[in-house]
Amino acid sequence: KQYINFFISKPFDILFDLSKEDNPVIDYICARSLAKFKVSTRVKHNLFDLIIKMKQHNSESLIEETRRTLNNFNRKS
Repeated sequence: KQYINFFISKPFDILFDLSKEDNPVIDYICARSLAKFKVSTRVKHNLFDLIIKMKQHNSESLIEETRRTLNNFNRKS
């Protein structure tokens, strides 16, 4: 419970859901999080601002793909 409260009480700039499969605890954290922007590789209701489909599921690839996507958004503005 201590770890859950930590994640849902801090206003992070970005939250990455790195889970490969459904997990009710992680879904709860993502839903309650005060993060300004939420990224995942899984489609889960409207919990996330950005869903990135990936062939290889690892944190480094997800972060790099998120950076690339946000840079593309920035260029088009």
